[in-house]
Amino acid sequence: MYRFFVKTGSSWTWYESPTVNTNSKSASTLTLSLSGVANLGDVREIGILNMSPTNSSGGTSV
Repeated sequence: MYRFFVKTGSSWTWYESPTVNTNSKSASTLTLSLSGVANLGDVREIGILNMSPTNSSGGTSV
C-alpha cells in the first residue's frame, strides 16, 4: 500500500493521494491531483509512503 504526498508552505501543510494497493506482478501508478494544493510555489517536501496493510505481519520495504 502506497500514498504519494506533498507538503507546502511555511506551515508544511500535508496533502496526500488515495492509497494504492500494489503487488509484485504488475506496475501501479500513484497520482495526486494538484488542483486543491495550496502554495505550489513553496513545496517543502514530496515523498511516497510505504504502509503495511492492517491485517499483515512483518515490516515493509522498498
